Amino acid sequence: MEAQVNWDKLENYRKQWQEGGKAVLTDFFSESAALNLWEYYYKKPDHQYDLAIYPAIEKLNQPDTYPVYRCKPGDDSIPRREKLARKFHTEGQFSYIYRRTEDFHPLLDVFSTSDFVQKLEYITGYTNLEFSWDATFVSNYSAGHFNGPHHDGINGRIAFVFHLSRNWKAWHGGLFIRLDKDYSQIDAVVAPSFNKLVVFDVYGTEHGSPHLVTEIAQGCANRRISFTGWYN
Repeated sequence: MEAQVNWDKLENYRKQWQEGGKAVLTDFFSESAALNLWEYYYKKPDHQYDLAIYPAIEKLNQPDTYPVYRCKPGDDSIPRREKLARKFHTEGQFSYIYRRTEDFHPLLDVFSTSDFVQKLEYITGYTNLEFSWDATFVSNYSAGHFNGPHHDGINGRIAFVFHLSRNWKAWHGGLFIRLDKDYSQIDAVVAPSFNKLVVFDVYGTEHGSPHLVTEIAQGCANRRISFTGWYN
């Protein structure tokens, strides 16, 4: 199966970007392709994901080291690591807890094609955008998972999130929130609707977009699944 991408509203997406440095592309893949992707990642067992917890206390004082801890379910250190991450979150320091994998379904190859990149260049006005699989991953959030306020400017010029959350409700949490430059006001809110691609400007410290993912509600049985990455 090949992913059929919907560019019917290309001019509208370009206008969105020009007005606010982001574009929300709905019904992006063909329905059959989106369902295929959702089923693949939704049914993937937890042990085939890594649990990513930031920060890893033993790496905090190590220069040139990104202090994240990745593990599988059953790791005895998970409770104390999650406690530290939540403490950081409460105190306003960057932290996160969520599952992730670099197992890429073949349908995701479309994001690396020259046609896809050229369309993004048209929407955003950026030129010579580069895609790298090393700068992408699939995330899987469930109850209690979150991603605190942060800035992606050093990762690329454009960030993207392709949402694969079926039957998601706003009260489940997991909302993507973009903040203003000083992190004090909400600039935009995007619910993780199924088959929705969100692209937003993250270029440089001055021009990027601070953002976060709100915590998934306790007791939520659904999963917030997305393919995330950057174009440099």
